[in-house]
Amino acid sequence: MQSLNHQITFLLAYVILGALTFVGMFFCVGILFIIPLIGAWITSLVFEILASMQASRGEWTRIPFSFPFVK
Repeated sequence: MQSLNHQITFLLAYVILGALTFVGMFFCVGILFIIPLIGAWITSLVFEILASMQASRGEWTRIPFSFPFVK
């Protein structure tokens, strides 16, 4: 459930930042949104790896920066 909430949260971030990048390309500022897009991707990857390592040890985990869409 935590992973699903995490994926939904970051999917929304990817869609919003992707749309801002696309629209920003018409105004020559779209490159400024690529850096946060890459940062969000790296952050998501790191949190998923850390959570999977904790889960493999049998520990409960809460992924930060995830909104509870599914309860």
